[in-house]
Amino acid sequence: MLTNKPYLPLWYLMPFLLFAFLVNRNKTIDIQLHDTYIVLASGHLGILLSILLVLFGGIYWLVRKKKLIRWMTRVHVLSMLILSVFLFFGLLLSNQSVRSYDHVSYQFIIRAVTYVLATLLLVNLIFVLNISIAIFRNQTNT
Repeated sequence: MLTNKPYLPLWYLMPFLLFAFLVNRNKTIDIQLHDTYIVLASGHLGILLSILLVLFGGIYWLVRKKKLIRWMTRVHVLSMLILSVFLFFGLLLSNQSVRSYDHVSYQFIIRAVTYVLATLLLVNLIFVLNISIAIFRNQTNT
């Protein structure tokens, strides 16, 4: 299902993400990058991720007749699913009372967020490359 109909897992995950983030809509996600302090409501993050999943699923659906590169499709879909499930359970299981961290924990969290964002950027570049190659190759799935 990941390579034949990659849009289905992305679309199936969307209602669960919306549920998890909207149930916990009073929680915030605080990110500090140098002199910038970003505060996101978890409901907004859930809506943004749901829109991304629908968008990626829609693009996969539009090019469903084209021949996509299988490993690129698997990497993209699995990465998006793993990240979404990680955020889903992380938000459901997180403590509301935790507001401050020691320096070592804070550095670990910042490093983890940086690696996740870099991985996400790389995975979405693979997605764009896969779709571009499929369109320009002009081969259809049989």
